[in-house]
Amino acid sequence: MNMDSAIRYIHSLSVFGSRPGLERVRALLERCGNPHRSLNAVHIAGTNGKGSTAAMLASILRARGLRAGLFTSPGVETFSERIQIGFEPIPPAALCALAAELKAHTERLSAEGVYVTEFEFVTALGFLHFARAGVEAAVVEVGMGGRFDATNVLERPLLSVITPVSLDHTKVLGDTVEAIAAEKAGILKEGVPVVVCPWQDGRAMGVIRETALRNGCALYQPDETDFRKRETRLDGSDFVYRGQPYTLPLPGAHQLQNALTAIEAALRLGAWDITPDEVRRGLASVAWTGRLEVVRERPLCLLDGAHNPAKIAALAAAIDDLLPGRRLVSVMGLSGDKDEACVTPIARRSAALIAFDGFEARGKPVPASRIAETARLHCKAIEASALEEAAELALREAGEDGAVLFCGSMYFLGDAKRLLRRKSNAV
Repeated sequence: MNMDSAIRYIHSLSVFGSRPGLERVRALLERCGNPHRSLNAVHIAGTNGKGSTAAMLASILRARGLRAGLFTSPGVETFSERIQIGFEPIPPAALCALAAELKAHTERLSAEGVYVTEFEFVTALGFLHFARAGVEAAVVEVGMGGRFDATNVLERPLLSVITPVSLDHTKVLGDTVEAIAAEKAGILKEGVPVVVCPWQDGRAMGVIRETALRNGCALYQPDETDFRKRETRLDGSDFVYRGQPYTLPLPGAHQLQNALTAIEAALRLGAWDITPDEVRRGLASVAWTGRLEVVRERPLCLLDGAHNPAKIAALAAAIDDLLPGRRLVSVMGLSGDKDEACVTPIARRSAALIAFDGFEARGKPVPASRIAETARLHCKAIEASALEEAAELALREAGEDGAVLFCGSMYFLGDAKRLLRRKSNAV
């Protein structure tokens, strides 16, 4: 099995959809020796910021000198980046070998009427890779929800973490913050401590607190009164927490909430006695693609995967803070399960918004015509047939001194990044 056939097989499992439940992934893991049971894991759930928080915590663990695994989704540029050790994606040879091994188990299960889904397969692959590579710590991001997410086979993680909870995936998780919080809090295990982000929605916090109490979990939350923001810039932020100065290279004030959560989580991992200096070095070296990532200077081009109302609100606030007075042209594509309410905050801050569809995503993308119709109430709106046309139009609209923002979905950011690199190299 080579990389192309491995990835093709993994994606073929999408035919079984996304089905909540742990029975299938448990059956698959049982066939390969239950590798998840050997992992020292931190399990992270939440609507927003869980990937960034996971990346920060993994970077801190690496600064501590630990061999740390990181499991996230989706990948932006490559599939392999979803499974990392020391911020190195799983090597092609390892991915192919493990995929072939798991394929054999999956096909036997199918013959028995047990149909493993794509995410369940990838979860098992990630856990198997970590176990065989001997990682000392594994930071595991939930795919969707928590209670019935495949990653929730982790029976006794060292720590559970819950980042900001808001409305997203409402058809699956529920249409209230309380219902969604209950799904996220489903990762809490009896007696396992939990760290919750600062400034958590009060409705969600009530559900999380009640669940923690019921499960005998010590609950920790960063002390927001002991936090001071010094400066936010396009290349990151400086802040002070618990009297310690930190620099974070991820821009946007919303990332400071994630940083405080990662710091608090690191300090609650008593097995390793992580020091403030190790936290400082870890945060200073974190890199996380597709989060207000600068990929070109003239015009300034940024990629951001914001794709639900709360993430879009945070992105809008970052635009106000970091790009005041700059002519902004936005390129937007939305996955089919996303709310068109995501369009308005970006359109209001844009001189022009270019909408496109036709990219690979969860569900059929929202038609460009519908995105443009909403945007037209607030700015110049243009429809493009594909990403490349949208990028060409945006670069012309922005001019050398303007800025271009690609946003609305994680699923096209990798293509946008490669496209902009080619254009930069051609200049």
